[in-house]
Amino acid sequence: MALRELVFKYLCQIERKLRQLISYSFCNLHGEAQAAYLNPSNYNNSPKNMDAVNRLISILEYQANRNTEHAYLLHQRKVYHNVPMWVLVNALTYGQISKLYTLLPFHLQSDISKEFPKVNERGLERYMKILTLFRNVCAHNERLFSFRTRIDFPDTVLHAKLNIDKKGNQYLLGKRDLFGLTIAFRYLLPRQSFIEFKRSLIKSITHYHKQSSRIGRDSLLAMMGFPANWESITLYQI
Repeated sequence: MALRELVFKYLCQIERKLRQLISYSFCNLHGEAQAAYLNPSNYNNSPKNMDAVNRLISILEYQANRNTEHAYLLHQRKVYHNVPMWVLVNALTYGQISKLYTLLPFHLQSDISKEFPKVNERGLERYMKILTLFRNVCAHNERLFSFRTRIDFPDTVLHAKLNIDKKGNQYLLGKRDLFGLTIAFRYLLPRQSFIEFKRSLIKSITHYHKQSSRIGRDSLLAMMGFPANWESITLYQI
C-alpha cells in the first residue's frame, strides 16, 4: 500500500505539470475558445491519424458540452458559454492527456518537451503512455512492485552509467519494470522532488524487507527490476 501511494503521489505531480504545459501551449497558439480544440485542423490530422483525432474530439466535445459531473465545467458553460482548454484538461484522464499530446502537431510537442531537459518529443510520448499504465495499477490497487509493462521505457544514459546488464542490445532492467519508472521520474521530476521520492522509496523497500522474512533484499530488488546499485542513480548527470 505504501509503495503504491508513494508512486501515485509523484505520478500525479508529473500529471499536473503535463496538463498545465499542454493547455498553456495550445491556448498560447490558438486562444481560449473551445472551438479551437474541437477543430481537427489544429491537430496532427494526417490520414493515419484521422480516426484517432475524431475520437479525441468526440471525447473533448462531450466534456465541454455535456459532462455534468464537474461543477467547474458547468460554471464555465453557464457563465461564459465556453470551456477553455486550461479548464477542460482537468476533466481528462491520464490516458486521454497522453492521447492529446500524441495528436498535437510536432511544434507543440516540441514546446512541451523542452520543459523536460534531455527528453525529446518521442521520448515524452513514450513516457506518457507507460506512466498511464502505472497510474492505472496504482488507482486500481493492483500489485505494483512486480508489475511489468508491454511497452519498453526508452534507453537512457543512466542505464549505461549504472552498468545495467544486456542481452544483445536489450537492457535487462529498467525497461518494463518499476526501476524503469524510477528512471523516468529522474528525467521528469524536478531534482529535489526526485531526491525526496528516492528517500521515501528506500524507506519503503527497507520497511517491506523487514516485515517479510520470506523475501531477501536482493530477491525483492530483482522482483522490482532494480539493480543492486540503483541508489547511485542520483550520482550521475543526465
